[in-house]
Amino acid sequence: MSTLKVNTIEPVTAGSETYYLAKAWVNFNGTGTVAIRADGNVTDITDVGTGNYNVNITNAITDANYSVVCSGATTATPTTAQRWPAAVGTLSTLSVKILTPADGTTSETLDDFALVNVTIVR
Repeated sequence: MSTLKVNTIEPVTAGSETYYLAKAWVNFNGTGTVAIRADGNVTDITDVGTGNYNVNITNAITDANYSVVCSGATTATPTTAQRWPAAVGTLSTLSVKILTPADGTTSETLDDFALVNVTIVR
């Protein structure tokens, strides 16, 4: 297997868009003892409290001005009705806070999700 290492990927055509890749991503179970199913550039998950997680990043992001995409569900194999967006809290170069609202809205009541997906792009 070969390894390709680059800092920037650009199209052949001048003036086209620059491509940005995920700096970190994780799929984890947020119920009971938090467990990572799969990840890239994530050290671990800290269970701060019910529906409140810190995703800890292995190799620091350049700054905290990145984009986070996150979603989740109360079950590991959700139906359409059980899939909800998760909320993003504090951003730093080495972690991001993820909050999972109990009713899938902007409720201040949080609930542990069995399926949480987080992707960081910078």
